[in-house]
Amino acid sequence: WHRTRRIMLPSSLFLVLLLVWWLCDVSLCQSFFVSPSGRDTWSGMTPLPNQAKTDGPFATVARAQTAIRATIKQNPICNSASSSSSSLFLMVYIDEGIYFIGGGDGGGGGGSWAFSSEDATARCPVTYTSYNNTKTLPIISGATSLPAPWIKMNDGLWLTKYDTHNGKFYPKQLWVNNNRAIRATLPSTTKNYMWANPLREGDAELNRWGFVYNKDDAPSSFDFHNIQDVDLLVYRSWVLHRTRIANWTSTNSTVMFSVPTDTTQVIGSSYDTNGASGHRYFIENVREGLDEQGEWYADRSNGTILYYPYDSDDISSSPGLISSSPYVLSLSGASYLTFKRLSFRHGDWECPPPPVLCCHQGASAQNLATIQVVASNYVNFTNIEIAHTGSHGIWVSSGSHHILIDSISTQDIGAGAVRIGNQDVADGTAYVTVNNSYIHDGGHVSKEGMGIFIQASSYNTIQYNEVAHFFYSGVSVGWTWGYATPSHAHDNIVRFNHIYDIGRGVLSDMGGIYTLGVSPNTLIHNNIVHNVNTYGYGGIGIYADEGSSGIEYYNNLVYETKDAGFNQNYGLKITSIIISFMG
Repeated sequence: WHRTRRIMLPSSLFLVLLLVWWLCDVSLCQSFFVSPSGRDTWSGMTPLPNQAKTDGPFATVARAQTAIRATIKQNPICNSASSSSSSLFLMVYIDEGIYFIGGGDGGGGGGSWAFSSEDATARCPVTYTSYNNTKTLPIISGATSLPAPWIKMNDGLWLTKYDTHNGKFYPKQLWVNNNRAIRATLPSTTKNYMWANPLREGDAELNRWGFVYNKDDAPSSFDFHNIQDVDLLVYRSWVLHRTRIANWTSTNSTVMFSVPTDTTQVIGSSYDTNGASGHRYFIENVREGLDEQGEWYADRSNGTILYYPYDSDDISSSPGLISSSPYVLSLSGASYLTFKRLSFRHGDWECPPPPVLCCHQGASAQNLATIQVVASNYVNFTNIEIAHTGSHGIWVSSGSHHILIDSISTQDIGAGAVRIGNQDVADGTAYVTVNNSYIHDGGHVSKEGMGIFIQASSYNTIQYNEVAHFFYSGVSVGWTWGYATPSHAHDNIVRFNHIYDIGRGVLSDMGGIYTLGVSPNTLIHNNIVHNVNTYGYGGIGIYADEGSSGIEYYNNLVYETKDAGFNQNYGLKITSIIISFMG
């Protein structure tokens, strides 16, 4: 078995795709073209400009979408009330290049490429795909280009400006030469973290609100430049708590949080100390920490960005991109759409306003995604890439159903890669298939993000995927603790997946495959899970956590885990037949 040797594309969809291509060949299809060499004032009917430069492709995907909407509105075939049995297949071919959905001009607060019921119908399905199967995927970006060139400072740092939009916009992500720059951090990356201790031993409520720092490894002062923008991050078992500094005192070495930790994650609890005398923490987005190559800092007070370049960076050919759009692609009430061979990049992240926590299991507190699918159905994502995101890669929720995520790849994901369903809400999200995909490289902003995350959702199939390089669980199914019923996550299938390099020695209490709550008719079988390595406890191959019930686990191979190959916290009606080798 290997992921690349088995592609389980539903036969009905395969036939539909073949039919689309054949119909376009016999002129039952209308096509539009988009290219960086195009103009939105042209017809968009040809892939290249004509010799006179009077007609050719569109310049933006938004203009092509407008043309599709007009075609659907004007064509009676597309009307569901039409007596015609014919269909019109609409295609948009996008040439390689980068397309900024927010304008890309350095402004903040960009929008998204938004779709609704106007954008396709059952009789007029629409496909957006790359033109001529170009080797380089067209990039749909939620970033904006830095408007000014870099200036080299005397200390070796590069400086540029950004538009603050009268103080309303503050960038949280920067990419230089297609690489994520690191927010300036204390301590240095060679040390990784400092140590925190409880404010008062045994006082659980007080210890949610701050800690006593160790003067031996802490900065001499917490009175940082633009302290309102400085993030304090504390490792707490299965989450990384992100908050701001409310106040600090040097006399008793205390730091107080603007938002407290969860009641199960207080400073001083036995969770996640790994035998140490305190808890790990670090400080992010701090000007005083800009001392290593690849780091950057945005100064709200004067609208400047400072970057510490790598030796290989060229100041004349290293443009910067800052994220400005909460979503890159957003679907609400949309249907009968296919997105194929496109790259979606540079979605932003944000914390909920206080007092809501910025962190929760599975990064469920992060309510953004580069691709957001809401109340939509019969949508296919095929051979797409999702990369360089601040929050989740793709999130399917709010009653969406019959969504196919096939042969996609992810990298440099801020939280989790694929999220299905909502938190504690049975909203009807169902029948999502994640197939034959390379799901990897997550948790760059929210360490608790997971590879594939099913919450209150049923009838989903996760199969033939490679899931790797996450700081928390690889695949998670279920979202109720204990025996709460009725179950909102049932009849899910996780099979033939290869899951590895999970935990990476950073967080604790996780599984390569993790289940939670009553989940009738759920099947976990024929998966390979290995190399689950936690910071502290709970590095488990397949973890049946609180109340996991009604689940069959069989024919799974588990090896090289820090703790058990299979662990059941408590549950009912469990069948577990597992081939397990510990290493």
